[in-house]
Amino acid sequence: MSGSIGSFEARQTNFTSADVRYQVVVFPDALVAVRTGGQFSGTGGHTAEAVLRHFGLVGAGLAALFGVGSGGSEEDLARGKELERQSQQQLLGGHEKNFRVALAEITRAGIEAQSASLHGKAVGRLTLELGPKEPVSLLLQSTVALAGCRALLSKVLGARLWQDPKLPALQGAAPTPQG
Repeated sequence: MSGSIGSFEARQTNFTSADVRYQVVVFPDALVAVRTGGQFSGTGGHTAEAVLRHFGLVGAGLAALFGVGSGGSEEDLARGKELERQSQQQLLGGHEKNFRVALAEITRAGIEAQSASLHGKAVGRLTLELGPKEPVSLLLQSTVALAGCRALLSKVLGARLWQDPKLPALQGAAPTPQG
């Protein structure tokens, strides 16, 4: 067992280059982001789905041909569980875009509600402030990813995690500190 406490899916959006899809594995001392895909991947391939939907019946045919939108959440959950069994070193070695953020580096983190994005479906945005370093911002594209992010980061960051009051209440959880 690697000591991870769970994971959630997020997308790093980029203005000048392709977006990167990550599975963020949470450890008691760090977050490790593991690249799991690029611009047109993700839960249901939201960006590709939107582009193909724009073309109506032709787009629907192309979506069926290329399997866009068929990457079910069961596959994503299985991939996440597999990553959770690996050590931080194993996760970091898988791809050059994988990265690690020590929890001690995070001065403040925030999860804000987001209803739209130019990068596909969005329900929230996670921002990690890292002192003098550039902040890390990740788009949360499903309610499952948002709930996982909130639950896991509440455990490891405590008072350093700010949560937008517009976010839906977590089921079975006490109200989270706002501030």
